[in-house]
Amino acid sequence: MMKRMTAALLALFLLLTTAFALAEDVVILTDEQGNDVTAEALPDAPVPLDPGADSSGDVAPAPVQTEEPAPSSEPVSPTPAPPLPVAPLLQAQPIPAATVWPTPEGTLKYGSSGVIVTALQERLMQLGYYSFRITGNYQENTRAAVEKFQKAHGYSQTGVATAALQLLIFSADAKPVTTPTPKPTPTPKPTPTPIATLDMSNPPKYPGSTQAQGSTGAAARLIQQRLQQLGYYTSNITGTIGSVTVAAIQAFQRNNGLAADGVVGPLSWAKLFNDPNVRPASAPATPKPVPNVPYRMTIDTTNQIVTVYGKDSRGQYTNVVRRMICSTGTDSNPTKEKLYVLNGRTARWCYFPKWGSHAQYWTRIDA
Repeated sequence: MMKRMTAALLALFLLLTTAFALAEDVVILTDEQGNDVTAEALPDAPVPLDPGADSSGDVAPAPVQTEEPAPSSEPVSPTPAPPLPVAPLLQAQPIPAATVWPTPEGTLKYGSSGVIVTALQERLMQLGYYSFRITGNYQENTRAAVEKFQKAHGYSQTGVATAALQLLIFSADAKPVTTPTPKPTPTPKPTPTPIATLDMSNPPKYPGSTQAQGSTGAAARLIQQRLQQLGYYTSNITGTIGSVTVAAIQAFQRNNGLAADGVVGPLSWAKLFNDPNVRPASAPATPKPVPNVPYRMTIDTTNQIVTVYGKDSRGQYTNVVRRMICSTGTDSNPTKEKLYVLNGRTARWCYFPKWGSHAQYWTRIDA
């Protein structure tokens, strides 16, 4: 009996010793009651082979038995939904601090150098007066930049940066370089139509027919060229008399004492091409001639008497030359009392078939 117990204790001792040697890195987890929950080997711990492993060495998974809980009569509370993820708050970016410029310690001029010159060059570059490499040396380019700054601020252009001038350069009152507004490109003026040239030493002959709106051909082209030469026509030479050409003809006729009908007949043609005294568009219009009327007549329609007056020494119609009996109109068609201008139509004798009578010294007064 003692031998069996001694052998059993020895076997237990060897088993425990081997277990402690193998389980040196094993962590035992227990629940609140002290029961073993998990036993996981750390990476360095050997994994014992399971008798159920296949020939490849992979361990077959152990079957998992699940036990369904018994139904409960108590109401089951719904599982609360997981909380929604909260987006992280954006942190405000810090506002960069304003540039702190050094305090001037004295006058800077050509040949100066140091940190203060570097700051001066940086500030002048920031304002647009300096566009060269930052060197910290006060040379030609720095002096020229200071002169530009002095000119822009109304100072004498010495190129020397006194302490007071440095304070202004580093202050917020320093004015940056202003870019001048570019002048707008002027719109080119259209090239004027070249003035036609005509050899007036051998003027063209009248074509034999009037030239009016709608006329085309060589005569219409000559009219346009001549009107352009005189300054009345400024459009293109087309050889067709249109509304623009008609307006030019009318202006020419008015300026030269002709009837402004827009038609070039013999008189207008002769004025255009044969008259050395033709008036161009730049000349004043020909004044209307004052008619030299030697006599003036008054007609007494009540007494049917005509009185003829001649001019006196002052040019007034006061001298009675003759009085004559006359006949004016009829009772149904009387002569209107107004001032008439004779149109030149006269006759020694005139017969009136409507009344079957004659009259001598007939003069048309209602033209």
